[in-house]
Amino acid sequence: MLPEGFKLSYLDSGITRIVVALNRIPEVSTLTTCEGHVWRDTPFWPTKWGWVHFAKPEGVHEGLVTDIQNYCAKNELFGMSKPYKLSQKSRDYNRTIEAKFEDHQDGMLFDRISEKEQEEYFQRADVRKVELLKGWDDLGEIVENYIMREITKDISSLPFISVE
Repeated sequence: MLPEGFKLSYLDSGITRIVVALNRIPEVSTLTTCEGHVWRDTPFWPTKWGWVHFAKPEGVHEGLVTDIQNYCAKNELFGMSKPYKLSQKSRDYNRTIEAKFEDHQDGMLFDRISEKEQEEYFQRADVRKVELLKGWDDLGEIVENYIMREITKDISSLPFISVE
């Protein structure tokens, strides 16, 4: 669950659906998130990949992980990390769903490529951004379908923000 007092306006709008859905699932919570961004005024690479980090106990909601992995396997713009622990004391395993812009070219700084190459990059990035937002929405639907299949048909009955 998201912490008490969390405002949905803190989230990038493109990932709100998946973040809310994940936080409705008992024993699942998101840690950090970003839908992915394109900036035209940076000397370095002007795209930041998107991600949703979430945590869940080992052996719980494995069907959810499978559903997300299946989507990522069919959509080359998305990937999912192997499970990892943030600390030895934690009982939760963390996963990261990534939404990818194109790879950076050999670590070259963006300002060292020609203006024409920069503009071509921005054109590709703008198209990719639309595709990533569609993918985040698809993943939100996948998580909602998991909830309806495995937990309850009445998704709205599951809170996503802690009231403790």
